Amino acid sequence: MGIKLSDIKDPALRARIEQADKNTQSARDRQTYTPTSSESSTPKSHENNSRPQRLPHTQPEPPVWRTLVGPEKGTKTGAASADRRVIVRIIGYRVQLCDPDNFAGGVKALLDNIRHATLIPNDRPEDIKLETDQVRVRHKSEQKTVIELEYPE
Repeated sequence: MGIKLSDIKDPALRARIEQADKNTQSARDRQTYTPTSSESSTPKSHENNSRPQRLPHTQPEPPVWRTLVGPEKGTKTGAASADRRVIVRIIGYRVQLCDPDNFAGGVKALLDNIRHATLIPNDRPEDIKLETDQVRVRHKSEQKTVIELEYPE
């Protein structure tokens, strides 16, 4: 269950998400190995008993994630600037409420994906303030998870 881009009403947020998608795709494109024109497409392992040509390192470099909203120039980071953190609020609407530690533990995958979508700069305590809550609903059809991101002014 995900959010469709067309469901996002804020045009600025929609534009940031579209740009993040483009940046992610271009980072993936840069990680793909493409032989140069000087390299042959056939292996050279049998020519002159030479060793096969080595490919670049098998582990691709992680993409450089750019933050969509970051601290202004000249602002301090760390504990002194706790008011500059992004508030990430995750509210679960459930018929049967989870134990609080189980609900908070299940939030990890959500936070990692929000970070990889570059909607938050990082998921460190210096960068975000995480708030979780649960609300009891009467019917399964009302169950949902709401994620709110509140950026500093």
